[in-house]
Formats: sequence, C-alpha cells, structure tokens
Amino acid sequence: QSESCALKEFWLHNMSIGDDGASALADGLVGNKSLEELRLSCDTSGITDVGWSAFSKLLCDTSSVNNTYLSNHTLELIGNNDTPTDIAKYLQLKQVYSVSQVEMVKVKVIMSHPHLNMEPFFPWRLKFLPLVVAYFDAVKSIFGLSETGQDLSIVYQFVRGMPLFVVRSYAGENVHRKRKRDEREA
Repeated sequence: QSESCALKEFWLHNMSIGDDGASALADGLVGNKSLEELRLSCDTSGITDVGWSAFSKLLCDTSSVNNTYLSNHTLELIGNNDTPTDIAKYLQLKQVYSVSQVEMVKVKVIMSHPHLNMEPFFPWRLKFLPLVVAYFDAVKSIFGLSETGQDLSIVYQFVRGMPLFVVRSYAGENVHRKRKRDEREA
C-alpha cells in the first residue's frame, strides 16, 4: 500500500495458501496501486469458493456504490489463466477494452448497481441531470451499454424523484419566454 511500491507481478506457484492465505492477500491488496498480476496455480493453491470470493470482493465490492468505487482496479490477472469466471469477468474488462482506471470504475458501478439510488443527488436539483447524462454517454462510448437501457432508467428515476420541480421548471421557462415575446410586441 506504499506509494513507493513498484511491484508489478507476484508469483506464488505450487504454494498451498488456502482460503486463509487468499483472504489475507485480498485484504493486503485493498489499497494496491501497482500490482497488476498475482500468479498462482488454482489447482495447487488450495483455494476454495470461500477464498475466491475474497478476490471477487477485492476486484468489485458490490455492497455499495462507494465500495465499488474503492475496489481494486489495478489487478489484471489473478491465478494462471484458470481463474474462476466471476473473477475473470472483472479482470477481462480492463484487458478487452484497454481503458483507464477511471473508466473502469464507471463500468463496474454500472454493472454492479443497475438501480442506482438517485435520492442523494436531489439537493442538486436539475443541475445534476447533465452530469448523469454525460456519465452514461462516456460509459456507452467505451463499452456499448446502450442496449441495456440502464441510462434511461436512471435518468427516469432521477426525474421521477422530483416531478413537481421538473414541472415547475418547465412551466416557468415557458411563462418566462411568453412574457418576453409579449413585451417585444407591445
């Protein structure tokens, strides 16, 4: 977790670390900023589903949006090309799309939280709506997520949460424009 750490690869072949070792490694890699490959033999490591779930949580903690944001986005390989599929899907995102860590965070959030709670953003009112739309445009351009319709779903949730404000704003804009037109005609 040191900022000066430059370790890129860590090889643990033919070492039986078991579930406890896997959990300890996963806990130690939470703040990882440099390690890209953790090589170990899935056959001889002694890791069961319990140990692999620690790595899965390390790569994408789905307990909250914030925890997903704080997950490890640096690792590109865990295992030795025989990694369980639930872990491999997170590792392959970066390899397949060649994206930055910032873009990886966006995609993990979208994948893990299909129904984002927009309520915390309501105090920003409609000022936040362009940011939501821009966020999804960036994700769509990278990963082609438009077929899921999730971007429209979240915008809908946002607008649905404050319908009176949206209606008042729209009506207020129309009244304001009409008054300007009436003043010019007079």
